[in-house]
Amino acid sequence: MEDELGPPYEYTVGCCVSQQQTIAILLAAYNGEKYLEEQLQSLLDQSYTHFHLFIRDDGSTDGTLSILDRFAKRYPEKMTLLPSGESLGAKGNFSALMAYVSAHRYVMFCDQDDVWMGNKIALTFAKMKELEDEHGKMTPLLVHTDLKVADAELQVIDPSFWHYSRLSPGRSHYFNRLVVQNVVTGCTMMLNNPLLKLSLPMPSEAIMHDWWIALSASAFGKIGIVKTPTIYYRQHSKNTLGAQNFHSLRTIRKGISQLLREKIEVPQKYLQAERFLEHHRNRFDGQQRDMLEAFLLQPKNRWARKRYTMLKYRFFKNGFLRNLAQFLFGINF
Repeated sequence: MEDELGPPYEYTVGCCVSQQQTIAILLAAYNGEKYLEEQLQSLLDQSYTHFHLFIRDDGSTDGTLSILDRFAKRYPEKMTLLPSGESLGAKGNFSALMAYVSAHRYVMFCDQDDVWMGNKIALTFAKMKELEDEHGKMTPLLVHTDLKVADAELQVIDPSFWHYSRLSPGRSHYFNRLVVQNVVTGCTMMLNNPLLKLSLPMPSEAIMHDWWIALSASAFGKIGIVKTPTIYYRQHSKNTLGAQNFHSLRTIRKGISQLLREKIEVPQKYLQAERFLEHHRNRFDGQQRDMLEAFLLQPKNRWARKRYTMLKYRFFKNGFLRNLAQFLFGINF
């Protein structure tokens, strides 16, 4: 990583703030010129100012690099623009940034098209400090928050992403539930250094960086939530993932159509779980390992055995409809 990106920490911080205490914010950019300036300005307007933004562009062909270069030159004490190198995709881009800041005490993630509320860092960091006081600074720790779902013009669609998507993160941080469904949104996360190091290297089988990190925190650390929304989560035509309105019948019909189209293949969540077991086999206790091995057998199990295993290990998703569809039809919502 040093050969491609150069040595870490080629930037300056205030005289009274160490690099270890400065929060590293990672922005993976790609063709984001339309909304990028608004997002960068929302970072500069944060009430908590001891942060440094690390940006890696993934080969943009629009005006993204020009915008990033202008901001980085204007605010060199706040922003570092890394060399682009090869195109890695969103997950690979974030993974490269994680490796680059691997000595930082705290790390956050930033999407190029959202807008952060002014107290986002402050609220998240306060919760992180609570977790450190309770569980110790050497425990792998993750904090994530709710979001406001907004349209392309930042008009609020729903004041709570968790409500919009029918998610209950506080009841879904258990490892046996996170292997089935991710409830942690990457752009709301803060993690400490023990969790950062535990999550690296990120394998190709990881579905997305936030899911892989959440699995690591759930299995070997602690997860905390901030119920207050801290981001305007902008929905537009080019979202990588985006929010799904689980209040609508459209989502249910989409899941049924997906079931009818599927061929006999191993869903990616099982490949991710298999790689996670290989990566951390020596860290698991016997009960965790048995549970994960039972999950990995699910694609091969017959109908009745699948349902028995699902109930025995409580491989549940969020909400009655999701679990009913999963139990009866194997539909993934």
